[in-house]
Amino acid sequence: MTDRGKAGCSESCTPGLAGGVGKRAEEAPRPAPTQHRAKPQFATALLVALALSGGRAAAEDLWLLVKTGDQADASTDADVAVKVVGAKGETDWIALNAVGDDRQKGHLDVYHRPLPAEVGELRAVQIRAREESKRPKSPNWFLDHVTVYLGEMPADVRKLLPGPKVKDKGTRQRLFQKFEDAVTGLPGAKALKYEGWVEPGKYSERGKDKEWTVVELK
Repeated sequence: MTDRGKAGCSESCTPGLAGGVGKRAEEAPRPAPTQHRAKPQFATALLVALALSGGRAAAEDLWLLVKTGDQADASTDADVAVKVVGAKGETDWIALNAVGDDRQKGHLDVYHRPLPAEVGELRAVQIRAREESKRPKSPNWFLDHVTVYLGEMPADVRKLLPGPKVKDKGTRQRLFQKFEDAVTGLPGAKALKYEGWVEPGKYSERGKDKEWTVVELK
């Protein structure tokens, strides 16, 4: 059909005869319009957030800054988890794992986790540790201090964190330190000193026999 013939079709047409526009086709019921669903971008993001918080929407954020001491052999490969105790309740044990090697000698590590429920005013932080294997290379850990902040991090403070393009460890540590300095100045933030060795519990291949060493910072 020519472009001109197409323009003359207002609904549905049969092929034209002798070069003209064809006669009108018999009326037929129109199919129901196809409904195109929008891509579930928001739903996907919500599911990810719920998965991180145990299936419930996050009530507040936990920011934890953990400093390993400068002593010889201060680093650890142990499994480490934290529990936050507040005036309204306490969290479950939250595993502390960062991308790359964390809890290295003299390093500051930043952990950000969503909490499913508010715990209220901070009362204490409990940290537990356990050897990650039968023959751990670096079991003991010198924990210097922990800085805790509960709530949404202000944008001007959060922007101090190094992005993924910053690969140099020295530069990252300097930026982490600037971030901690800013966090400690926020209302409600607490710096909890420990300055001591944490000897992780012994590793066991049987899950029910996990032995954890637990320390509390107030």
